[in-house]
Amino acid sequence: MLGSDKEEEMDETEVRYTEGLDIRLLHFMAKCLNASVKFVPPPIGVRNDANNTWGGVAGDVIGRRADIGMGATSYIYSIVRDLDFTVPYDVLEVVWAVPRAKARPRWGSITRVFHLPMWLLLMGVMVVAAGAMLCLSKYKAKYQQGRSEYTTLSGCLSSAWAAMLGVGVPVQPRSGPLRIIFIAWVIHSLAVSTVFQAFMTSFLVDPGLEKQIMNVEDLLTSGFHYGVHKIFFGYLFFLQIKQRDVMLPNTDICVKVEECAQKVADEGNYATILNSITAEYLNTYKTSDNNGVGKLYMLEEKLSTNFQVFILPRGSEFLGTFNRLVTVANEAGLVTHFWKEMLTTNKIKARSITEPVGDGYEVYTIIHLQSAFYLLLLGYCTAFCVFFAEIIHQKWRTRRRRQNKIRFLERRVRRCLRRRRVAW
Repeated sequence: MLGSDKEEEMDETEVRYTEGLDIRLLHFMAKCLNASVKFVPPPIGVRNDANNTWGGVAGDVIGRRADIGMGATSYIYSIVRDLDFTVPYDVLEVVWAVPRAKARPRWGSITRVFHLPMWLLLMGVMVVAAGAMLCLSKYKAKYQQGRSEYTTLSGCLSSAWAAMLGVGVPVQPRSGPLRIIFIAWVIHSLAVSTVFQAFMTSFLVDPGLEKQIMNVEDLLTSGFHYGVHKIFFGYLFFLQIKQRDVMLPNTDICVKVEECAQKVADEGNYATILNSITAEYLNTYKTSDNNGVGKLYMLEEKLSTNFQVFILPRGSEFLGTFNRLVTVANEAGLVTHFWKEMLTTNKIKARSITEPVGDGYEVYTIIHLQSAFYLLLLGYCTAFCVFFAEIIHQKWRTRRRRQNKIRFLERRVRRCLRRRRVAW
């Protein structure tokens, strides 16, 4: 008879368990011993303080209603004197689970090539180059061989911008000094354009991820809400005083562990405390996206580290046999094999395993060129607004000229009338 906290399938006559790392390991040991496994119903409660007795899995094992107990059992049960433990078969770590960083929007790929100071520096250098061209065109008479396009600031800026984009200028510079400045600017533009195109192509294919929360300090400054199951609530009191004062007022108690994990995956501004194996297991089906990527991200900082074991009554005759079988399973890599097989099975059931197609290269689609089309649309909108403003300005200017002309004629007529009256 076996006691467990995890129930997967139950009918009127018996309790059955078909999945779980400890379940698979237990069936392996039963097969080696040529024994059958019978599960008892999962007990309720942990300890009865009124008569100082233990309930739950520990109570069933101590009372000899079960020969072995499991289900997230670890050395934390060492406070119970009437229990023995097998050698550990897995590490049980308690960690913070936060939302995995989302993919950056593709429309921001153009601006991400350089940081803002670099963009401002490039614009400033272009203005300086245009100013140098303008000065060389106007400084002395011998430099006046250049065309009129380089005698105005707008013409010099237009030529500098054209060289930066890698297109031809309307008129080539004629004077020697102006040509030297222009060639230097073309070389500079070629270097910047090469770097820009290389990084731009990379960002169009893979836009990257937003900033990921990496530690507890980032979590505190993120403004997230916290949800913790009652079995993990005590870990908050082991945090630093500053961290505890920030987290406790914003912490909710979840009824189920999966409920907290689902909020982290769906809401994006939620954090919880989980066992690392639970988070890894949920990332294979419940908290995974359409591409099979888990939405839960586990911080490297560990709140607690323990070892997962089977519990037996004190002095059990099965202790030595189970220790030998658990050791064999660990050394043979069966525990790791069972765990990976469970994760793969869940991914297949969730249809989150995708086979790679082709040789890894991607064909550019409208989605990849999203930022280019957005920039084109922005340019069209800006051009339309400028064109509309020019029409309004032209109408206003024509109307004002007409009004000035009428006023001029009126003043002239008045002067003529005054002269006639004076002559009369």
